[in-house]
Amino acid sequence: HPQLYFPDGDIALLAVKEPLSHDGPPSFYVFRIHKFLLRHHSETFANMLADANSHTDNVYDGVPLVEMHGDKAEDLAQLLNFIYNPSSMTLKRHDPDAPIVVSGIIRLADKYCLQSLHDHLVKQVVSDWPTTLHEWDILQGEISAILKTPSTAAHHLYGDHPEDKALADLIPEPVSAILFAQEFGCSEILPAAFYQLSRIKVQHDWTLRSDPDGKRVALARWSLLDKDNLVRYLRGYQELADYFPAIRTFL
Repeated sequence: HPQLYFPDGDIALLAVKEPLSHDGPPSFYVFRIHKFLLRHHSETFANMLADANSHTDNVYDGVPLVEMHGDKAEDLAQLLNFIYNPSSMTLKRHDPDAPIVVSGIIRLADKYCLQSLHDHLVKQVVSDWPTTLHEWDILQGEISAILKTPSTAAHHLYGDHPEDKALADLIPEPVSAILFAQEFGCSEILPAAFYQLSRIKVQHDWTLRSDPDGKRVALARWSLLDKDNLVRYLRGYQELADYFPAIRTFL
């Protein structure tokens, strides 16, 4: 691995890279790192390394080699990068891809009992979603600012060239957030995520992300919504539909 191969490392970890195609042979990353750091952060790693020391048949570049069965090299790289550079694991604010990108890393953190990494990543995903009415109003105000003055407000909030991005690139995406919250136990974001989903038309699917017609509307990964969550969505949508006509009768 170009960043995680240290000449003075005393253990090598071998992990399979995500294949570019299913037809070709697998490719690998080798990480040469330091045992003491792994032991310091994870008792699971410490036990694994103890086993590796007792079975030294596999050697790479003069150090014991451990095959990381079932671990994706890309996720393992992020986990090891956190161990060496904790401050580097900062997600872009309101990144719609964040729940999908970090899910594999969090599963790996859980596997190796790195609670600090789990908490760090979950907290960042949760921070993108309002949990109070005031926070919801702030998020909606930011979205309105992006739509009204994309070249100024969006630049201030999200950096260079926001005008080249779809609105969906600049706001959190509800379906991936719902699945993330259910898997990792952060149910506090579910009300906002489901409500945001109720405001998105079914035809405004994530496949429109690069389509000119999808530039100025919120999109959702509708295809990821499983049956149980679709039923929850429909029930909530019906409750909202029944609620708003009732309000209008008092106006």
